[in-house]
Amino acid sequence: MLKVKVRSEDVKHQILKNAYMLNRGVEVGKRIYINQDYTNTERERNKVLRSELKERIGAGEQDIGIRNGKIVKVKWSHRPGLEDRKH
Repeated sequence: MLKVKVRSEDVKHQILKNAYMLNRGVEVGKRIYINQDYTNTERERNKVLRSELKERIGAGEQDIGIRNGKIVKVKWSHRPGLEDRKH
């Protein structure tokens, strides 16, 4: 894990917005992930959400993702294996 500090919120938002491009054409085991800095409470809540999302996808639900602390229908979700998916 690596923590990076930037000078402004604008730079942070640009980095997070474009982070998905780092993994274009990269196999699953070698991908890079960039996340916001969360508090311990936020990390625990996100862990529960990711677990629920995984279960729902495993049950066949499609086009869902985590947005603003909730699992919602999404037009397209950044998940491994779906980079080439078109909507």
